[in-house]
Amino acid sequence: MIIWSCRELARALAEGELESAAPFSIFMARVHVWVCAGCRLYKKQLTAIAESVRRSAKDSFPADLTGLQARLKRKLAE
Repeated sequence: MIIWSCRELARALAEGELESAAPFSIFMARVHVWVCAGCRLYKKQLTAIAESVRRSAKDSFPADLTGLQARLKRKLAE
């Protein structure tokens, strides 16, 4: 893809397609984000959402997993 439209770029960002894209496509996407205020804001929002989800998952997951399997088996048996 030589030039990204805002719609194409938004879809690619949301679906994580840029992670496996060709280097030139990644470069062109970065150029588009650099010059397009709307896409820059969208990318910033996606990044903030992803970071928030990561933090939430990290905070809500028990740090101590000792005995987790036994506790689950007991709860399932109830």
